[in-house]
Amino acid sequence: MNAFKVLWLVILGYYFPLLLNSNDSVAHKNAHLKTVFLNKRILITGAGGSIGSEICRVVALFSPSELILLDNNEYFLWKIRIELSEKFPHLNFTIFLADVSSFARIENIFQEKKPHIVFHAAALKHVKMVEENPCEGFLTNVIGTKNLSEAALRHDIEKFIFLSTDKAVNPSSRMGASKRIAELWLQSLQANSQQTVFNILRFGNVYGSVGSVIPLFRHQISQGGPLTLTHESVSRYFITHEKAVMGLLEVCFQSELRQQTCTNMLYILEMGQPVKIMDLAKNLLMHSGQKDNIEIKIVGLAKGEKIEEALLYDDESQESILGTDLLAVHSKRQIVNLESIKNHLEKIEQACRQSDAGELLKITLKMLPEFSCSETYVGD
Repeated sequence: MNAFKVLWLVILGYYFPLLLNSNDSVAHKNAHLKTVFLNKRILITGAGGSIGSEICRVVALFSPSELILLDNNEYFLWKIRIELSEKFPHLNFTIFLADVSSFARIENIFQEKKPHIVFHAAALKHVKMVEENPCEGFLTNVIGTKNLSEAALRHDIEKFIFLSTDKAVNPSSRMGASKRIAELWLQSLQANSQQTVFNILRFGNVYGSVGSVIPLFRHQISQGGPLTLTHESVSRYFITHEKAVMGLLEVCFQSELRQQTCTNMLYILEMGQPVKIMDLAKNLLMHSGQKDNIEIKIVGLAKGEKIEEALLYDDESQESILGTDLLAVHSKRQIVNLESIKNHLEKIEQACRQSDAGELLKITLKMLPEFSCSETYVGD
């Protein structure tokens, strides 16, 4: 798909989402997924967020025995509870207000509900926010992933699907670094797991998600401008909510087919060409009828931000999966020793609990030599 088609898909998907996302059509086109989710207990973390709530809506179509919704945001959980109750009156679902960084809380939930499949969508995802609050970012994105994945092992969960990001590739931000460390941890667990299958799906920006560029531009247009752009050459990969979620569900299906031949269960989504944010801004202005009335202002790259993202490391290759938008990723890199990375994660948690951002940065740089951070740590 060329960049122009991607651009208009993004715009149409934001203003006219019903054109792109019909639950009836999703269920009809993906009937094979019912074999994966039928009569299963499905745990979804970040269930009130943009992706998590869409996972809830779509999985509900495939007759699970129970949906287990976990989020730390009371309002978002309330919203998805009301929506599911109205749209799926016969759906069995349970709500948990919880933080994934709490080991005890996660363990209690797994003991009580014993899910078969986990979709881990909970994350602190905004680059600037995690740059300014690194300890909270790593507690959620790294330690939260550790808590959930270890609980999955203890309770013999069938499948664990982790939502990653293109920002995890050669990270320049703390958010990207935290997601890359979580990837390495799960790859190490997968190499040593006898029961649970751990899967990772990397994708780019989801159009219209909370705090993303399209809602920002739309707000700025409503205020009369200007539209703020960090750099005239900035580009990003975009996908729709539907494509992101169907990719995650397809990963579940593919993992059953491939688990005997593939130990590194990492996937990316086919997302077409990256979209220049300048083009996106201009087209949104044109669509709004404000092309000649609102200026676009270049404000400079934010801390941790790249001009363009990559989907693969240099030592990774991709393999198309027939009939899907998934690409299986194979790496030549040796998987990190489980005890070694576990030791690093314990140090990360200690630094985060003590709000020691300097020590956290020191550990991160040791784990990720490719992390291009502009700051240095104080210490040995």
